Amino acid sequence: MKSKIIVTGIVFLFFVNFVFSGEIHPGLQKHIEKLGDNESVKVIFIFNGKQPKEVLDVMKSEGAKIKRSFSIIDAASADLPKGLIKKFSEKGHVKRVQLDHVTNVSLDVSSYKIGANKVWPNATVSNIDVAVIDTGVYHHSAYTVVSDIDFSTDGNPQDYYGHGTHVSGIIASNDATYKGVAPGTRIMNVKVLNQYGWGYESDVVAGIEYSVNNGAEVISMSLGCYVYPCDGTDAMSLAVDSAVAKGKVVVVAAGNSGPDGSTILSPGCARDALTVGATDDNDAVVWFSSRGPTGDGRIKPDIVAPGYYITSTYLGNGFTTFSGTSMATPHVSGVVALMLGTNNTLTPADVKRVIQSTAINIGYDINSQGAGRVDAYNAWFTVIPKLPEPILNESLNETNRTKRIKIPPGLLKKNMTKNIGLLPDSSAYGFKRFFENIRMFTTLGQLKKCERYLNHADLRLGELKVMIEKEGDEYADSLLRDYKSDIAACDDILQDTKEYDEKGLVNAALKTAKHLDVLEEVKDKVPENAKRALENALQASRKGHDNIVAKIEAREPGNSAELNLRLAEDYLNSAAELTEQGKIFDAEKKLKEYERLLKKAISSADAGKKFGKDMKNFNDLLAENSPKHLEVLLTSYEKAEDKTLVKERIGNVMKNTLVEKRKVSDKESAIERQIEKSAPDVASSSPGRSGTAPGQSGTAPGQSGGQGGGQGGGSSGGSPGNSGSAPGQNK
Repeated sequence: MKSKIIVTGIVFLFFVNFVFSGEIHPGLQKHIEKLGDNESVKVIFIFNGKQPKEVLDVMKSEGAKIKRSFSIIDAASADLPKGLIKKFSEKGHVKRVQLDHVTNVSLDVSSYKIGANKVWPNATVSNIDVAVIDTGVYHHSAYTVVSDIDFSTDGNPQDYYGHGTHVSGIIASNDATYKGVAPGTRIMNVKVLNQYGWGYESDVVAGIEYSVNNGAEVISMSLGCYVYPCDGTDAMSLAVDSAVAKGKVVVVAAGNSGPDGSTILSPGCARDALTVGATDDNDAVVWFSSRGPTGDGRIKPDIVAPGYYITSTYLGNGFTTFSGTSMATPHVSGVVALMLGTNNTLTPADVKRVIQSTAINIGYDINSQGAGRVDAYNAWFTVIPKLPEPILNESLNETNRTKRIKIPPGLLKKNMTKNIGLLPDSSAYGFKRFFENIRMFTTLGQLKKCERYLNHADLRLGELKVMIEKEGDEYADSLLRDYKSDIAACDDILQDTKEYDEKGLVNAALKTAKHLDVLEEVKDKVPENAKRALENALQASRKGHDNIVAKIEAREPGNSAELNLRLAEDYLNSAAELTEQGKIFDAEKKLKEYERLLKKAISSADAGKKFGKDMKNFNDLLAENSPKHLEVLLTSYEKAEDKTLVKERIGNVMKNTLVEKRKVSDKESAIERQIEKSAPDVASSSPGRSGTAPGQSGTAPGQSGGQGGGQGGGSSGGSPGNSGSAPGQNK
């Protein structure tokens, strides 16, 4: 019998970043060099596209013992004799053969620390299913388990280890003393790790696939392994990104390998995962919490949450205390459940952006704290449909009432470098800044001051663009810091002031939308020393923009809906231009923004209708413009290369735009007939005209997305009931 090494800490597997079609991954190569000639090895085949059953049958006939084939990624796991690995790697349909890595587990007052208790009186989470992919979940009296499945080596879904039970309580416990972040959330028990706290990477991929296919809104993963470099190209990361593309929010532990940098575990390095580090009761990042950047230079973690001495549910209906990023992760999963329970139109990108934009900056570098410590109440409050502010004095004249603001198209076309005046490399630049401060000092009225700050922010971005073009890299960091300061100052004013100017706020929203577009444009052009300042500027800009739009929506949802619709059109037109130029991956990013903003527009309209607002103007605008959207989408669809992920995304976006168009107009347009002719698959999968009342929203715009690649699993939390913890554990 082969001996199995039971690992309760972090497994360190080192392998290089780059792999090529048909290759044996270097991590696997090193592993098989240690094996005897007659030994077998557990592997994962990454294929070049979907494989028919016949291909797997041939592999079986040639000596591969296929364990599982996956639909969430183009892959299959197998036991393969050492001598056949090279032969199988050279088959034309195999992109890469990698090791099926061993994956391990990675925890009273913490719910109050993040403000979750302020949400509970108004929370609705009984319709939210969170898949806990872990060691199993004990059926504790403090929460409800709605399903059980086992992919581990134990052969049953019971939790013998305690880790998954502890995680579940942090999310959903209704206990009077040890209450979870989102009490009442339904738990899906997806067991992938055995009674000793370990399992295989392929087991985890199977668990992700099951969760996606069986209705989980949130997937919580307090597990992983340490790979080098952790660049988001392994099978688990690939599966996480695929799950997010299918509309699931995936929350993953960063790992317990800190405090050094570049210690993020997989799948925490997955591009679209919401990766979580750990803090203590004093909002300090705990020493063991893994730090970024990822192996390919991306910022991780995305957020931090309480993960030090956390008391939660345990086996036998008991409670116990653990520490680790395993415990921080379900705090964020619970916040996501609160958000989705209130607003089920949110996309994973919406959730991630709001959680980051509302986080509390606790003063650490961005690769230690991400955006900061999660704030459950502010994240939840940001996404709820807000009631209009009451007009207390009905005798107010019409000029003091909120009015619909006509918003023209082409919002993102503004030239940021026009009329910017002196540049930072000018000897007289100091005078320019001096007079800006004088004008600010003499500006009366809070909203006027906010407008002035936004004008200054405009100037800083214009100067940044010009200086980058002039290769004046030394100015980028300071300009970005000044930009962030101006945006934050305006945002502080808007949070505190009781002044209200609908037109001024709409203009402010337009400015910050343009700022975000410009910051994304220069993201890859700023020098290395300004990268952190750029990320901070992006976070401040997103937060400022979201807060402005929320304030508009609270008074006049129609303006918010129209604003988001116009912005969506801009991104759609940009995507079409990029597709025309053959820049399909850049086009995909623009399409994601179009999809998100269209959904936000419809969500605002729904909120307005819910609270008695007349949404006829928006419905008319959507009915008038959606055929134009469809025309642009169809043109891009026809120009995109076949079998590309971008083409798939365009098709999905077109399908959902058809759905929304048919809700506000039952009249068939010429472009719909053209879609039926040129893209029959899209037309046939789009629901027909159902006579839904104008303003209602149904199926949210779908998502389709790319798949990452990569390796490895690992540990993110205290290991229950074990002494002599492996490196990186904290109990």
